[in-house]
Amino acid sequence: MTMENGENLKDLDHQEIASLLYEASYLVESQIVGQKDEGVCTWWAKKNAFRHAFTAASLHQFAQTRAGRPITIFNLSGLSCGHQDFALCGFLRKSGIPFKYVALEHPSSPYLSMPVFKDQVELHGIQIIFADLRELRAEELVRQTGTPDVILFTEIAEHLEHSALLKAFQAMSTLLADDGFVVLTTPNMDYWRYRLRHLIGRPASHWGEGLDNMAFGLFGHIVYYGIPRLRHLLADCGLQVSKARTFNFPCCTPGQSALAGYRERIGIGVTNTLISAGEHLWRFPSLMEATRTLGEVIYLEARKGPRQEIPFAL
Repeated sequence: MTMENGENLKDLDHQEIASLLYEASYLVESQIVGQKDEGVCTWWAKKNAFRHAFTAASLHQFAQTRAGRPITIFNLSGLSCGHQDFALCGFLRKSGIPFKYVALEHPSSPYLSMPVFKDQVELHGIQIIFADLRELRAEELVRQTGTPDVILFTEIAEHLEHSALLKAFQAMSTLLADDGFVVLTTPNMDYWRYRLRHLIGRPASHWGEGLDNMAFGLFGHIVYYGIPRLRHLLADCGLQVSKARTFNFPCCTPGQSALAGYRERIGIGVTNTLISAGEHLWRFPSLMEATRTLGEVIYLEARKGPRQEIPFAL
């Protein structure tokens, strides 16, 4: 699917928006991440395009309130391999939306020296700020970025120690324009499959939590959150959740199904049936609407508001 400059999104559903992001997502997987298996490459490209379509739709809607004024977007979660940033920048440009795009990145990122990566950064005019997320200085960031209208904090909360998370939330509250919003995504602790795993003694797995990751400076998935706790923590930092939902990825795993292996390990017939049925929930919007907090990934938007203090307690 293609989109002419300035075309309105109101007639496009989520999958159609995702299709507009697919090309950039595929480029990243094939040429930057370096996936050699075509099936795996296509699967990840579709998955990431679907994920970022929620943000793309919100950016497009926000742009309609700007009367042609550019949107300043700050990716506080880091460029990484660039699938989010390159897809969104391409989408905004095709939509005829003026924007400035700034992204935080750690200076030791392995992608920074890759020619294709550098070409994409230059093509989209992305300004990179080199910093460690754990050592944020909001006032210095304001000097470098201005006041962003949109802050992206996607797929990073689960990697951070609690102090680093709260400092990031504080920085977002300081940085954000008064009429702007934050986008936060993270795996959902209340995902129905995780709940089921807990019931049978197999809690959601944590990974990348040892000394080697600490020495590297970035952990894997060490913390999982649900919507209520994120709402609580954001409010303590002066950010009020304005939109909250969860979603599942409407695509199967590449090649041999990882789900099949998951079922084999559990070895429980009723669990197998429930998981199989759950994989198809996305096909029934009304049913998914009734289970909005049970999806695999949390998508939140938050705006500035009065601080709702969490009392000190030990």
